Amino acid sequence: MKKIGILTFQKLENYGASLQCHALWQFLKNSGYDVEVIDLLCRHHRGFERTEGLVQYMPQKGFIQKVYYDLRVNLVSYVRGIFFQREKEIRTRNFQKFWDIATYSREYPSTKRIKESPPDYDVYISGSDQVWNPNLKYDWESYFFTFVSSGKKKIAYSSSFGLAELPEYFMTYVKKYLSEFSAISVRERTGQSIIQNALGGRVPRVVDPSFLLCRKEWAEFLVESPESDDYILCVWYLYHWENHLRICADLVKKYHKKVVLIVPSGLHFYSSKLFTVVQTAGPAELIGYISKAKMVLTDSFHVTVFSIIFGIQFYSFVSDTKLSDRLETMLTDLHLEERLLRISNLSNMQKIVEPDRINYDEVQNTLDALCNASKSFLLDAIEK
Repeated sequence: MKKIGILTFQKLENYGASLQCHALWQFLKNSGYDVEVIDLLCRHHRGFERTEGLVQYMPQKGFIQKVYYDLRVNLVSYVRGIFFQREKEIRTRNFQKFWDIATYSREYPSTKRIKESPPDYDVYISGSDQVWNPNLKYDWESYFFTFVSSGKKKIAYSSSFGLAELPEYFMTYVKKYLSEFSAISVRERTGQSIIQNALGGRVPRVVDPSFLLCRKEWAEFLVESPESDDYILCVWYLYHWENHLRICADLVKKYHKKVVLIVPSGLHFYSSKLFTVVQTAGPAELIGYISKAKMVLTDSFHVTVFSIIFGIQFYSFVSDTKLSDRLETMLTDLHLEERLLRISNLSNMQKIVEPDRINYDEVQNTLDALCNASKSFLLDAIEK
């Protein structure tokens, strides 16, 4: 039995990171492999140690903007944490319970430590998520498996750069490190373009790991929604929080719909008398709420993924100034482009309340073909 180590963003209080990590681990386990998630800490983890001498990320924001943003985020998170301490603790326990399903290597607090005593596997898999994004605050070098001895098999599955273009300095590392991989796949079209420019060849796009498990398999892990009445589920993450809340309020006041709002992070702890606010959901609770919703409204890629897995009507919102390539790529592949809406275009409210229904029979046929191709890529890459 081959032993496999997965390196991705693990044990983070982030729905997408937790769900995609679990999905890849579970799929490989179901496929008969001895598989672990490599427990490499990043700056969000207690016990993380920064490794001196690594090339660090180069922020796109100016220094003053960056300092202001970090101060504001930390202050808001701290203040809201005081008022919602009980909810925060329950949420953390729910995440921990979900993380504990998978198996992990020993803990590595830094790139330096993992280089000094690297875990030994037959195959190393990097991905999914934005493991190659140079603008994230983490020691990105390890996610190219620089700690792995030569001759070992390195695979990238559904990995993402999170950017349409890379800084020139970073392309140098992409060319150097990815040339040592035996198989590479990416999640987005922009990733294909970057790899082609760096290495001079096309690489396949594959589905997010969450799609590698079917509805029945995910149903084994979900926690049932306690809601008995039909509801519209809202999960807002990235842009225009105030606009999102206005949509929730309008759905209740103007259209008399029941709304359940799931708070995605400590930054957004919030209370309302108009609609039900869920502060404590972990990943299992989230997919439970999605599976029973009448409609899902979100700007989250992975909430969209699970709406599709469970055959739920949905709309995904994007910023006016910048489309999400991962959302656009996925919905285009599934012929669901019309479910992508601009957040400021509130003239679409009637469309949301009385939507054209998605024909999930057609979607499932397309998705099955994409999933089968993705599974074949991964299993073939492991066995070659």
